[in-house]
Amino acid sequence: MYLSLYRRYRPQFFADVVGQEPAVAVLVRGLLSGRTGQAYLFSGPRGSGKTTLARLLAKAVNCSERKGGAEPCGHCRSCLSITDGESLDVMEIDGASNNGVEEVRELKAKVALAPFASPVKVYIIDEVHMLSMAAFNALLKTLEEPPEQVLFILATTEPQKVPVTIRSRCQHIPFRRIAVAGILERLRRVCDEEETPYEEEALWEIARQADGALRDALSLLEQALSFGEGRLSLAALRALSGGGTRVDLERWVSLLPERPGEADRELREMIASGVSPERLLDGAFLLFRDLWVCRNWGGEVLAELDLAPPEREYLLEEASRWSAERLWRAMRLCQELMGRARLGLRGDVLAGLLSVSLAESGRTSVGLPRSSEEKGSGEMPGSGRKGAMAPPDVPRSSASASGPFPPPFPANFGPEREGLRSDPDRSGAERALSPSLPEIGPSEPSSERTTAETGAPGTFEALRERLGRRDPVLAASLLHCRVDLREGILEISVPREEPFPFSVLTAPRGLCQLALAAKEAGFGEGCLKVGDEIRPLVVQEADEGDEARPFLIPQDRRRRSDEGERAAESPQAEGAPSPRRSESALESQVERVLRWTSGDLLVLRAEAAAESEEKPLVAQESLDEEELQE
Repeated sequence: MYLSLYRRYRPQFFADVVGQEPAVAVLVRGLLSGRTGQAYLFSGPRGSGKTTLARLLAKAVNCSERKGGAEPCGHCRSCLSITDGESLDVMEIDGASNNGVEEVRELKAKVALAPFASPVKVYIIDEVHMLSMAAFNALLKTLEEPPEQVLFILATTEPQKVPVTIRSRCQHIPFRRIAVAGILERLRRVCDEEETPYEEEALWEIARQADGALRDALSLLEQALSFGEGRLSLAALRALSGGGTRVDLERWVSLLPERPGEADRELREMIASGVSPERLLDGAFLLFRDLWVCRNWGGEVLAELDLAPPEREYLLEEASRWSAERLWRAMRLCQELMGRARLGLRGDVLAGLLSVSLAESGRTSVGLPRSSEEKGSGEMPGSGRKGAMAPPDVPRSSASASGPFPPPFPANFGPEREGLRSDPDRSGAERALSPSLPEIGPSEPSSERTTAETGAPGTFEALRERLGRRDPVLAASLLHCRVDLREGILEISVPREEPFPFSVLTAPRGLCQLALAAKEAGFGEGCLKVGDEIRPLVVQEADEGDEARPFLIPQDRRRRSDEGERAAESPQAEGAPSPRRSESALESQVERVLRWTSGDLLVLRAEAAAESEEKPLVAQESLDEEELQE
């Protein structure tokens, strides 16, 4: 009968196990010292060798010709029966299908029986985390004190689901994903023993798609050999897996900077060939990450990545065509699309999102330092930040492309740092970190944007500086908005997608500070746009002796406030009853609160009963009005 490759090339000795050196060392030392545990818990990803090592341990403890070493002989009766799966003393139980308490009770009834033909009876329970809680409780006592001739080996991919009472009674040996280099070495060995010609790029692609699981790699190799009629080629693997290989992604990425139309066609062909959106996004993210690493840290770091020599040459050549900021935005886009792809995303929609966003990212920048090649402004794909300030198309210093992350908020905010803003001797790198923003004053109707001098009236720089002195948080939130000057009116568009800037700028206090800063910066009128809603920026002067504060107050409330202030200023006639101090103070406080909020006042008044000693409103004692007010 034909055996699949992963069964035919299953390791029969500890030395053949790939990528699990720590786990092998623990078991071998236990065998050499005669301190083999009574129960083991093997945990790790699928295809990492948990069941293989469990069988090797069963062979080692039952081998009759193991002379002082840890390796089983492989040709005695016990070793051969375990290899063929015919041993009556090694029982493999699937925990997913035998997860009830009745199955565990049946196992407990057989544990006390002596082995048939081997020194030790071994129970291998795979996917043990699938057992029910009642089954775990039934197994607990037996696992704690098993008979001397019994060995339990539990295997799971999710050890956190195994009760701690079970884990504490076992020797927990974690397994890890097998490295690409280890999988490649085993694949070459299998192809050589099968006398099969192969392409090195195809082996790299199989090792990369296996994701650390050697069993998956051998299964994919077997399918590719069957499809390619005994020869392993990248074309056969591409047709089998639906495209989306590393070579396909490299060709697609190479077209993006200069030929986005051809890149879009290439992407649609990949998706039409059957590649899953999840695998496509994973591969694209890893490729953009490798380019980002090469662009920022140089080619020396590529030696630490699992890359073939042709792939390293491609990265060294392609990285110079991309800026670090654009690569960072591409990774962010792939990251955000991964969640949508897992929930279900049509292939043509995915192709459109990737093509349009990556093409636009080459011309736009939001809150990020730009290289000298990148111009314009817009939104960062996938970040949710929309409509940021449009920087002018002026040459930048090379320091603006020094990093992929937004520069810190300019440190020259605040009155105590006034000297730093006017320092003409700042270095070029420091000037590059302070983004040069367009002049939006109404003096010239020209559509061309020019960089305004720092603090010039009627410019965004002046607005930002005035607002920064009052509240740096508001100034930072303003960087997420789009500022336009339309017919002499300053328009500030607030994105709803950014919760914090939206809440800060649309709050009454934020509107007030923004209005006053706009007035100081030389703008006549202004408004705040939130979607289709337009909120005017209104500045109201406070009482004399108090700092002027801007407010956004409805017209009726402002009228009531003005009437109250005029009434308070008018002299009272002699003999007229003056209002109680408590009422005037309370009204003043309420009016002050209303000025700082955008809501309405709801007054609840309790109707007191007739004053009598039998039914007082307050039991036995009354509170002074001034104390109640306080």
